[in-house]
Amino acid sequence: MSGGAKAICIIALILGIMGLAQAVLGGVGLIVGPQAQQWFNPPQPDQNLRELQQEMQGEMNAIAARFLPFSIVRILFHLVVATLLVIGAISMLKSQSPSLLVVGSALAIVFEIGRAILQTTIQMQIIPVMTRSFERMGEMSWNMPEQMPKMITYFMYGSLVIGAFFVLAKIIFYSISIVVLRKQTPAVDTP
Repeated sequence: MSGGAKAICIIALILGIMGLAQAVLGGVGLIVGPQAQQWFNPPQPDQNLRELQQEMQGEMNAIAARFLPFSIVRILFHLVVATLLVIGAISMLKSQSPSLLVVGSALAIVFEIGRAILQTTIQMQIIPVMTRSFERMGEMSWNMPEQMPKMITYFMYGSLVIGAFFVLAKIIFYSISIVVLRKQTPAVDTP
């Protein structure tokens, strides 16, 4: 096995393990999501702010509910892809058989594109809700800086851009992996 193929296996193993953790935590998040969000929202002393916070959370939960079937499919597909990456990387490190890792890498490309589309779609629907809510919070509270709603909006768009770079980096990695790993497959002599 070449040094490049070994590095690919190790990186794929790490990405697979991280993917399994993300998928499990994502599944837990879908199950306890709305309840868990209440744990992390600081209580507002002002009744108006408390109602606004509940309204914002309700709108965000409604958006999440609309995409629930897609989110379930994403998590299940993530489990499959991550498992293939882990098993494929271990298999190749032990026996030089790249086929599972090639399949896992190809499916990972499909998964990353699908996840990016889904997350961007959800985020684009959440941004106006949060912006509007923070603008209203700013009108009700003298504690909030005037630029806070814009900062939140910029931060959310920025997170989309950063996420796109990570997706692109992973797609490049998986594409290179497929090319390198296919070269590791021993040629079959035909009579």
